[in-house]
Amino acid sequence: MTVNELYVSKGNVVGSTFVFMIMENGTPILMWYMGNSSVKEHNPTINKKTNGSMVIEYGSPNLFGVRQTLPFVDANGELEEKWEKIK
Repeated sequence: MTVNELYVSKGNVVGSTFVFMIMENGTPILMWYMGNSSVKEHNPTINKKTNGSMVIEYGSPNLFGVRQTLPFVDANGELEEKWEKIK
C-alpha cells in the first residue's frame, strides 16, 4: 500500500514530530516521533467541526469519552500553519 498524501508537523513535546499519512485506500495513519522512538497512534480519524474546520482525532477515549485532537484544516479550508504538506 502506498502513501497518497503526507503531512508533517512539530509535535506537542519539544523535539517531537507528527507524521500524518493518508494511504491510497483512504486509511489515515498518524505517527509520533521523538528521537529514535516512534509511536503509531491508535485509530486516527479526520473529523469536521460545525465551523468547517477539521481535526485529527486519535488515541483511546479518556474518562469523559474524549480523544486527543490535532487541528488540521482551519474554518477557511486552509491547512493549519503547523502542518506542511509533503506529498
